[in-house]
Amino acid sequence: MIRMTLIAVLLSLTSCEKSTEVESPPDQHTNAGERVVIPVSGMHCGNCAQAINQGTKTCVGVNSVAASVEDEEVVVWVDPDADLEAIKAKIASLGFKVERNSKN
Repeated sequence: MIRMTLIAVLLSLTSCEKSTEVESPPDQHTNAGERVVIPVSGMHCGNCAQAINQGTKTCVGVNSVAASVEDEEVVVWVDPDADLEAIKAKIASLGFKVERNSKN
């Protein structure tokens, strides 16, 4: 059991290769609503960006998400009723550091 856990951890670490790939918003969402830029540190590759994209698009009021490894930011397009603190908490729960200053 410990050996399987160790293998899983090693595989997840090796899949996080250095990359400046920028994830584009998913096709099923639109760039409608208010554009909010959230500075995020700790992303190292496209897999990190994908984890943020998939995780945050489940938050209420999020229309689209585009995490950028290169720019160290997550751009979200949200409805007026979206809870930005909940979105930031979701990003933090995925293991990334949300910086204090968000830009619109």
